[in-house]
Amino acid sequence: MQRPAAEIVAIEYSLPKKVETNEELRALYPHWDIDAVAKKTGVFQRHVARAEECASDLAYSACLRLFEAQEILPAEIDGLLVCTQSADYVMPPTATLLQHRLGLNKSVAAFDYTLACSGYVYGLAMCKAFIESGLLRSILLVTCDTYSKYIRPDDRATRTLFGDGAAVTLIRKGTPGICEVGLATDGSGGEKFIVRGGGCRNGSRPGERNATGTDVKHIEMDGLGVISFVKKEIPSFTENLLRKANLRREDIDLFIFHQASKISLDQVSQILGIPPEKTFINFANIGNTVSSSIPIAIKDAWQGGKLKPGMVATLVGFGVGFSWGGALVRWTNNFRGGLG
Repeated sequence: MQRPAAEIVAIEYSLPKKVETNEELRALYPHWDIDAVAKKTGVFQRHVARAEECASDLAYSACLRLFEAQEILPAEIDGLLVCTQSADYVMPPTATLLQHRLGLNKSVAAFDYTLACSGYVYGLAMCKAFIESGLLRSILLVTCDTYSKYIRPDDRATRTLFGDGAAVTLIRKGTPGICEVGLATDGSGGEKFIVRGGGCRNGSRPGERNATGTDVKHIEMDGLGVISFVKKEIPSFTENLLRKANLRREDIDLFIFHQASKISLDQVSQILGIPPEKTFINFANIGNTVSSSIPIAIKDAWQGGKLKPGMVATLVGFGVGFSWGGALVRWTNNFRGGLG
């Protein structure tokens, strides 16, 4: 008896209406060399959530867009996975709040998992396993982050790079689409990108600061350390993923990497020898949207005609943790572009 297969059916996303441009940052911080920063990051503007706007609000909007575009009833969904590091609360999970807000059945399986830039691929792996086991049939994979709430206003490295956003991917039992998945972790890199406050290790008392005087609820990022990790691990990991599937680089129609930064993706593509026409980059006007960067890129690549039915794409996410993962996905005739 052939086991069920998982395929990606649709993707929608939502970005905050507020846009912060490099020119606005130049006016606020004239001592920043914005042009030099933009040359490294490739980011010229990003969407930023309002003070009262949370990641779950963006996720809710994305899900409504999906329901409208695909004419899906909430009753059809039996799984809800939410990847976020910007939860509304320490508890309850954002997924439970979103289940209620969307009007999904009580029989739905709903839970959060806390990963960042590798989160989408990890979510694909879980959805694939749930569907192939027969436990679930129709899953909403939600990725949503509002890193702006963790960024110090005067932190040039993070403020110029990250944007807020949410995406939802509908994954269903159907034609084989999610073909091969690989996952990896190196926790020794945990200190390279960290928010120390909010958990139980450092507490979360208002105004608490670490030894360097930094508010512990703000991001601390070792940019060079992160770039070194990407250069060391991601090219060889991508090659091993292809080898595992008995594929060569030439067999892949499109490579979609986590939209980390221009310098990171340039290095990875150069090491792997991937020609520009086989990659997709869209961070210039939205920034690094963390867990949502890959699904947003997929949707934009589809709408731009760079991703089509029958193509095989390699998706690779990497970042905080350190954590990374990759998936080989065949785009079936069932994939629908949705709203523009």
